[in-house]
Amino acid sequence: MLPKLALIAGWAFAAVTADVTFLNTSFDVEQGTPFTLRYRGCEDGCTISLMTGADSNLEVVEVVTTSATGDSYTFTLRGFDAGSYAFKITNGQDVSYSIRFDLEGDSSQSETSVNVKVNVNVNVNVNVNVNVNVNVNVNVNVNVNIN
Repeated sequence: MLPKLALIAGWAFAAVTADVTFLNTSFDVEQGTPFTLRYRGCEDGCTISLMTGADSNLEVVEVVTTSATGDSYTFTLRGFDAGSYAFKITNGQDVSYSIRFDLEGDSSQSETSVNVKVNVNVNVNVNVNVNVNVNVNVNVNVNVNIN
């Protein structure tokens, strides 16, 4: 009887510890900087997604990975608008969400407008004399204006 109880207790413990959840206590995520998510319950692999929207209607912005295993996953976010986000982790049956965190806009994605005007004038004068004297004059003027 005792071995059966130990086996049942082991299954119960495995079932309790198999629930997927994030272990991070803070989410100081910065675009362009590696960030490590820590979690449990991904022995057979987890999917991690970046979510945004109302708490009652979070939507996937990007699937970060479909193959998170072990107890952590490091990645770098790029190209997202500033806003309030959360992470979702699922191992197929269990789902868990991180706390919300604010993400600043990606400064590497800022738009820069440059106007370039280039004027090129080329004048070529060739004089050929019968006594095989060749004179070649080339004038090149380049003007570049950057606004």
